[in-house]
Amino acid sequence: MAFPFFFICVFMLPLYYFITKLAEERENNSKEGMLMMGLNENSYYKAWFVMYSTITFFTSLEVTFVLSIEAF
Repeated sequence: MAFPFFFICVFMLPLYYFITKLAEERENNSKEGMLMMGLNENSYYKAWFVMYSTITFFTSLEVTFVLSIEAF
């Protein structure tokens, strides 16, 4: 009964973090500043992808660990 709630909460945390960081970046105009200093757009998007993938990977590991102990 608690699994759907737990599952949604665990995967909402990275989404919340991602949206918060994007909003902060838009407020600070840091992307435009980095592009003016010579950063490639490709590198910019790869950095976001790596950061979000890492967070999602560790969250998935945590969910797998919890499910292997309690659900199965």
